Amino acid sequence: MPGFANYDAIINALTTGKGQQKFFQKASITSVAAFWYRLWNAAGMPGAGVDPTPALQGQIPARDIAGALAQNNPISPATLHMLSFGAGGGTQGTLMIYDRLLHIGGISLTVNTLQTFTGTLAPSRHSDGIGNLLLLEITTASSATASTFTVTYTNEHDVTGRVATLVGGLIAVEPVNRCYFLALQAGDHGVKSVQSCQLGTAKTGGVANLIILNAAEIVCVPWVANSWTERDLVLQMANLPRILDDACLALMVLASTTSTGMIYGRLVAAEG
Repeated sequence: MPGFANYDAIINALTTGKGQQKFFQKASITSVAAFWYRLWNAAGMPGAGVDPTPALQGQIPARDIAGALAQNNPISPATLHMLSFGAGGGTQGTLMIYDRLLHIGGISLTVNTLQTFTGTLAPSRHSDGIGNLLLLEITTASSATASTFTVTYTNEHDVTGRVATLVGGLIAVEPVNRCYFLALQAGDHGVKSVQSCQLGTAKTGGVANLIILNAAEIVCVPWVANSWTERDLVLQMANLPRILDDACLALMVLASTTSTGMIYGRLVAAEG
């Protein structure tokens, strides 16, 4: 398996100081069932993260930014891999861990003109674009009307002018912290960079972030209320997810009711 020659190598890493355990606990936030919600700015451990500069300016978050799990980078040429990911909480839900490759703040939901991004628009991790996804985070609630939402991007083959679409669009009322994955244009398998975004109809109020993340570092854990569930990635996955150097590991939750409940968990990783 990538990073380790065999199971003995994993055991050796965990017993010779090359393993890491990152614990987390996040306070409950308001939610609606069957929607994803970010825990980036929720109180707890790690503490609330900081949103990117609200000026349509792209920035690359790293492992030591507020809100990230702050794992240690391995010593080259070793690589760091997830071994298990566990979670529990006061209500039923599904927790996702992912690498926040790039984020752009200050997207206005009150205008339907083209909003052009500035600053750093291509991630430094997973820079080939393969498997990179687009996520919209609502940072200020909106209301009044539903709207389409699209993002122009460059795909993994350096083809520019591709259009990602929020399937079903934004609904009339978008609460703070809600998240949406965007669908890439047919035939694309990733995002190298982003250029702009546009709403079809202006809403009343509302601000959002756009995130680039990578599917390779996504691990989900579903649990029932007041229980603990842990995914043993060594046994359940043929390819142990690699945590790239300086990865900004962050959390999202798929809610089942009107609040996410207090969420706690643990990530175990090791150098191979």
